[in-house]
Amino acid sequence: MVSLQLLPTEILELIIFNFQGPPIQYANILSARRSCRALAQPCRELLYRDIDFNFQSEDWLAAQLMQVRLIRGLYLKKSNAAFIRTFKNKPHDVYSCSLDAIGRVTITSNWQNLVKTAKKMKRLTEAYMTPSFLAAQIIATAPKYKILRKLTVAQISPMLHIWDNRTTRLTTLRWELADSIGEDSNRSGFDDVDFLIGVVEATCPALINFDIVIRPPSQTHWPDISPLSLNRCTANTESIYRLRPASSLKCLRHFGQYYDLMPGTESSLMIDFTSIFHRFVEKHCSTLSSVVVAVGSNGGLISFNPALQACRLLPRLQTLSLAVKSRYGLSTLSFLENEDSSLTLFLRSLSVSNRFLQRLSISNVGGSFHAELGALFGYFEGLKSLRVGNTDMAIVLADPFGHPSPQDCQAYKSGIVDFIHALPESLEEVYLGINITQSSFAFDYFFVPLNDIGPEVFTYAPRLRLHTLDLHLWLHNESVRLDPGAGVFCRRLPHPVAQKDNARRLWTSVMHLRSSNFTSGFYLISHRFSDLELKSQKFLGHDARGIWLDGSDEAYENWGRWPGYRDKISSYPPFQNRLELARLEYSVDALSSRADTTPPSSPRLWWGNNMRNLMAREASAFLLEPESILSLYHPQSTIPTILFSLTPWNTTPKPTGAIDDVHRAVSEVTEDAKRDEGKRIVEQLAKLKYELQHDRKLTPIPDDGQPDIEGYNKELEALGTPSWFNIPWLYAECYLYRRVASSFALSQYWKSYDVFARQKISTFRSSRPAVLELAARYHELVKQMEEKNNKSEEEIDQAEKILFMEMCEICLWGNATDLSLLTSLTYEDIQKLQGSEARKASEKNIIVNDLEAAYDVLKKAKREGKQNRQVDIVLDNAGFELYVDLILAGFLLSAGLATNVILHPKSIPWFVSDVLPGDFAALLNALADPQPFYSTPSDEEKNNEVTPKQLTQKEVDELSFLFQNWSGFHQEGQLRLRSNRFWTEGGSFWRLPSTAPRLHEDLKESELIIFKGDLNYRKLVGDATWDPTTPFPKAIGPLGPGSGVNVLALRTCKADVVVGLPSGKDEELRAMEGGGGDSGARKWAWSGKWAVVSFSAGA
Repeated sequence: MVSLQLLPTEILELIIFNFQGPPIQYANILSARRSCRALAQPCRELLYRDIDFNFQSEDWLAAQLMQVRLIRGLYLKKSNAAFIRTFKNKPHDVYSCSLDAIGRVTITSNWQNLVKTAKKMKRLTEAYMTPSFLAAQIIATAPKYKILRKLTVAQISPMLHIWDNRTTRLTTLRWELADSIGEDSNRSGFDDVDFLIGVVEATCPALINFDIVIRPPSQTHWPDISPLSLNRCTANTESIYRLRPASSLKCLRHFGQYYDLMPGTESSLMIDFTSIFHRFVEKHCSTLSSVVVAVGSNGGLISFNPALQACRLLPRLQTLSLAVKSRYGLSTLSFLENEDSSLTLFLRSLSVSNRFLQRLSISNVGGSFHAELGALFGYFEGLKSLRVGNTDMAIVLADPFGHPSPQDCQAYKSGIVDFIHALPESLEEVYLGINITQSSFAFDYFFVPLNDIGPEVFTYAPRLRLHTLDLHLWLHNESVRLDPGAGVFCRRLPHPVAQKDNARRLWTSVMHLRSSNFTSGFYLISHRFSDLELKSQKFLGHDARGIWLDGSDEAYENWGRWPGYRDKISSYPPFQNRLELARLEYSVDALSSRADTTPPSSPRLWWGNNMRNLMAREASAFLLEPESILSLYHPQSTIPTILFSLTPWNTTPKPTGAIDDVHRAVSEVTEDAKRDEGKRIVEQLAKLKYELQHDRKLTPIPDDGQPDIEGYNKELEALGTPSWFNIPWLYAECYLYRRVASSFALSQYWKSYDVFARQKISTFRSSRPAVLELAARYHELVKQMEEKNNKSEEEIDQAEKILFMEMCEICLWGNATDLSLLTSLTYEDIQKLQGSEARKASEKNIIVNDLEAAYDVLKKAKREGKQNRQVDIVLDNAGFELYVDLILAGFLLSAGLATNVILHPKSIPWFVSDVLPGDFAALLNALADPQPFYSTPSDEEKNNEVTPKQLTQKEVDELSFLFQNWSGFHQEGQLRLRSNRFWTEGGSFWRLPSTAPRLHEDLKESELIIFKGDLNYRKLVGDATWDPTTPFPKAIGPLGPGSGVNVLALRTCKADVVVGLPSGKDEELRAMEGGGGDSGARKWAWSGKWAVVSFSAGA
């Protein structure tokens, strides 16, 4: 029980989730709370952290009672409200007369209690509010909610309930207004719109996404919340907002307008809404890149003119969604015949005014898909993502063919194929929505032919960039209820064996209801793959990120469970978007591409993956797809054995892992013996991957003759031969790479093979702009230091100090471009990241900076005239980071701050990108002859038909100078490499004095030892969860004061562990957006945005 109490809250929550397995229900959480005292508080927090009434059980009455009970529990024990992070009511249906849970409690309870509850919800980050006293209080005092970022309000007038004239921190705002035309009222929802925009411009400077919805008045009898109309709008109060200087909304990227008006009011009121929309868009056109434009009917015809006028105001528009407001969509004839309603004319004009458009969505185009319709989108040569619905979702349509025959359904499939074939070649993602009536006979006929559509589409010549194709089949009944009845999801992925441009593997996932009954049944999911091979062409562009739903093939219940569990299928973004359309009848989700790429807020809810699957996928990923490894458990040694918090790295690396790399190398071998041995190594790696994924026990590492094997195996035995999911992270991760290395070391032909070499040299090549910039600066600095000048000694010292600090900062941020963070960036992103402007912008993010103390040590040794002034650098990553390490080493030698520099690489391929001795030689070889290295197209450039620019003669000369300068230092013995097996052992650096005493004595000869990177830092401090204010010299234990070594750690933070922070700094960073808050995770320290430079004087 003591060990359980030491676990961080997030780990305990994972235990609760995975002990029971999804779906977790209210009663189960209560049972866990009562069963163990250590779980009581986490269960309590878990119950109230994310209150979301969207996902509930099939027994809606029971769910309503549970929700009411929860709300009452909040105001009866108001301290529970402090745990709430998200509070979302079920999205309101304007045609429903029933109140939601919060509305029921509002009617039957004392409103003062709900107000007090709202005041306790200070950790609220996201909210969906319908009329209640709780909502009224939160809206009226929104500026007081310091971390509230996303707010949705429904059926509440901003003129009655709005915050006061103070700045909020909202980044996303969606307000669903009720139009009162048709009732006895002197105003409409458009009066609210005008006022709301004024408030937003005055008080929401951080706003990124802004959506306004006008809907018919609700039939629900909402509770009267007028007693809490704290800031009711009058002519006087409205003028107060108008008088305040409007914020520029510099962050605004998206604006959407939706309206679903009562019949007979559309033509007149559409003009009002369009006028307001255009005025706002024109005012903020410099920042907007995404809009949703409501396209309404005028005299029965679709009018695109308002949409086109708005788009012409936005030269940087990248994402456009057309929310078609028509009972019939765009019929096949209307878009060809009517000039004002011509989709052809609209798209042609749009392609002229918005040539940078990348994502286009049209909620419905009516009729069926065919080649002529697909050809209309050919005007956009740069279009990457297209979403199209083929019918109005709010209308009860007959079956597409009445009672279709198999031939009819096959013809419909042919129409879809023709439509896709006619689309522009630039498309990478296509999502098609197909609506059909609830008819099991027709549904089966309709669905089956679409299952094998993938190969026919992905091997068609103009579609060779396409990597994602979704066909969403929606069932609806007489109540206009939509459900994702079925779907076909095709994903083009790299071929695991054939590493060729003309070979890919196509995964097709099929999902359908086991029962056609809407109210029950399971979604059955199956996956299959087929190999694609082109004869005379090659596939282009990027591949998909993975199989749909991560390849899960289980049966999932049609209903999500409340609270705490979100059904995988219901959470798939296009399904969420489509259900939102059903609620609004005609509108369309604005940021479709962002919904697909936004990572989940909590790893424990990501697609419903349990902890075991997540650990297996992440920790073994580098074997097949090298993903960033989770930071999970405590270190071994004499450091406090505190379990470490779950630390995901939200990046998606390129699929060029160890197995793929060896496959590729084996395919290039001509000798039979070497090829057979390579295949055996692949089998060993595959076996290791299987063991990890299936939580097998770790086995002793085969003895390859190196002394560190004995230590690894003894420690494994001391751990009790654990399985992969029950072992300290630091040992498990080191064991993984050491065991991989043993597979090669025991071979005859592959002993020195580095499975990560291709990635490392490729990353250095992609850093060309920064390499050239630093080469020119370094050459100039060396020249200046060699020339005599009239500067005083004090001026020289000051310049030398500034240069030392700048060089170290270059080394520090060079680490920010290692492989674990580059994997989600494009080639252009890498170039931007590594230039000098990016480095200068990052200086403010160094939260601990002891560089001055480190410089004083070197300067003191130089001033005292020491003959041997050695500096050691324990290297981290190869590629560009090794390059900047050599820049630093060259500067130290040229400036006389060191007489010799010792570089410490790793002995085996380590953590994907760490430096091996061979990486040093490869880098020097590239500098020795830079023109072919940089000018010869890589495989990726060949695929994208890109020809690298030739180096100028000046650039060649600058790189040649580097080669001569560093080679000279190396030949003179001033720049040396010295590897040691200690750096790749499985424990922390606290063990250095006892397990590697000779290395320790060697390091004592150094004036300064520089440890580079995140892993070296974590090994220095034992990878323990120290209090962040713990002094760095204390945290490094035996290497601290009195150790005989001076330690300088350069580290960009990519895991929770951090020490040496000023008091209150951790809390300040956690309070920032995405910083972790009170979640128990130090999320600000995950991305590499923040850095520490820590020094310990031990000599």
